[in-house]
Amino acid sequence: AGPSKSMCGICGQQLDSPDVLLTHLQSHRETGGTCGVCGKTFQNMETHMRSHTGLKPYHCLVCGKHFPRPGALRRHNKIHSGERPHVCNCCGKTFIESSALKTHRKSHSLEVITLTVASAVHYCSSGVNLKLLYQTAAMFCCFHGSV
Repeated sequence: AGPSKSMCGICGQQLDSPDVLLTHLQSHRETGGTCGVCGKTFQNMETHMRSHTGLKPYHCLVCGKHFPRPGALRRHNKIHSGERPHVCNCCGKTFIESSALKTHRKSHSLEVITLTVASAVHYCSSGVNLKLLYQTAAMFCCFHGSV
């Protein structure tokens, strides 16, 4: 029988021994570098290589779905918990991520302003003025046209 082979769980490369595998694994932990597969540069080669290998080491304890990064699993877990902490101040729609809310806000054809000073008045271009009589950060949506 020939020498035992060890496979890298990150890139799938077959190596001659566990010792060679350990040395090889260190190359994935280096910060930054150019990918030998696609030629692009990344800060974390270990995470990037998962896009080539399909390796998804993080799994959901509820449904078993697998993910390549811990952040993707955390985002997914909010689906099961029902957590949707980001709320559109204009229409009340809720979102799991703040980035999704930010994108959604652009879908409103309205003027959105944020006031953070006491007794501020905002004069909307449609002629509606909004008064803020207490100190807070508040978002106002000025709907133009019929609502």
